[in-house]
Amino acid sequence: MANSTINIPFYAASGGLPLTGASGEMEFESLLTLGGTNKLGDAPVISEIGGGWYKFGIAYGTVPFDGGDLVGVIDADKDGVNSLTYAERYIPVEVRLDFYGLSRLVNKMSQDKLTGDMLIKNDAGDTILELGITDGSQTLDRNPGGGVEVETKFFSGLFEGDSPNGVKLGMGLTGGDFWVRISGCQNLYRGEDAADVELERIVACIDISEDTVSVPACFEHKAQGVYAYMLRRVNVCGDEEQSGRAVVRVRFDDAGEIIAGPDGGILVLPDDWYCGGHIGLDEIEGIVQINAEVV
Repeated sequence: MANSTINIPFYAASGGLPLTGASGEMEFESLLTLGGTNKLGDAPVISEIGGGWYKFGIAYGTVPFDGGDLVGVIDADKDGVNSLTYAERYIPVEVRLDFYGLSRLVNKMSQDKLTGDMLIKNDAGDTILELGITDGSQTLDRNPGGGVEVETKFFSGLFEGDSPNGVKLGMGLTGGDFWVRISGCQNLYRGEDAADVELERIVACIDISEDTVSVPACFEHKAQGVYAYMLRRVNVCGDEEQSGRAVVRVRFDDAGEIIAGPDGGILVLPDDWYCGGHIGLDEIEGIVQINAEVV
């Protein structure tokens, strides 16, 4: 989905007076990314606003604004017909991603519960900016300002709560500045085998009173695969329990069907089994139903 075009205005003068009717004489002299990549061949068209003001439109994610922030120089008198001085003729401009920033404060924002992608939309429902959420082993942690200190792993993203974890907890809509689940919640985690549960990546989040959790489609399950899931409660202040007592192992057969019985279900463990983010699996006791599909 394309991001909306934003208009970058600039002013031109001649002899101290507004320069008007000169859009046909204007073109980009240079246009570069901050890394030095030449984007002049994709420079946008310049049009007149009035009263000496001009503009050009550009959209993040499309050329030339597809390689980061831009800097450029506009030649306001390319053929010399207006006899501008050098100081009047060459106008520096910049295009930055943070020009979209204030739109978060005054426009509607929606989030995809499965992928975590965020869309900032105007009143007409048109997308102004899409924030695609990705997950990885390296993250940027931030601490929320003021109030109760919430665990930093919930805010590990460059977009102030709009990280994969923050999205599932609803933190993206607050900019990551305060805890929104005032009734508490339950976080689901997963390990790629029966001995590991990755406690830095939230798979899904449900209300504290719910007894069913669905695994998002973006978490793949393969035929003959074995996956371990852990459920942890978080209180009204965003403080997560450290117990490892609720763990379920899910197995799939050759047809991609979940194997019922002792090979799948909630497992209750002594607290001292939890150590260094790893969980061992033992006795089974049904507590919460997990919905998962093979892909």
